[in-house]
Amino acid sequence: MSRNIIFAKNAFFACVIGILLFACSPLDTETVDVKTKLQERFTLGVGQIAEIQDESLRVHLDSVPEDSRCPINAVCIWAGNARVRLTLTKGGSQQQQLELNTTTEPKTAKYLGYSVQLVELTPLPTAGEPTKPSDYRATLLISKQ
Repeated sequence: MSRNIIFAKNAFFACVIGILLFACSPLDTETVDVKTKLQERFTLGVGQIAEIQDESLRVHLDSVPEDSRCPINAVCIWAGNARVRLTLTKGGSQQQQLELNTTTEPKTAKYLGYSVQLVELTPLPTAGEPTKPSDYRATLLISKQ
């Protein structure tokens, strides 16, 4: 075989190995929007990430899949409920999705020795005006059990 073919094969295999190593490495490319501490209330918008300092714990507000709360410009028999979906990650590997509610249970959930509580979800709905996902803000509180 000629030197050019051997060089091309070696270069090809080096590229493949480099791609595999890069694809398998736990690179953390997500931007942290909020840095907070245990026992400290913090607020996230949909798509935002909070990091609990000194705990290697991250919380991502995925979505608000339900919001049947009574609109601020309406009279209702029942207060309604909103549900938020969160993804928690500890140390970049142990990921779990949780759903918490404003009115019904669960309002608090457990994750790897932590207690995660939904304190508040804003804004309240307005009758006749759908709330955009980007408008939601969830206030959360995380503590160690």
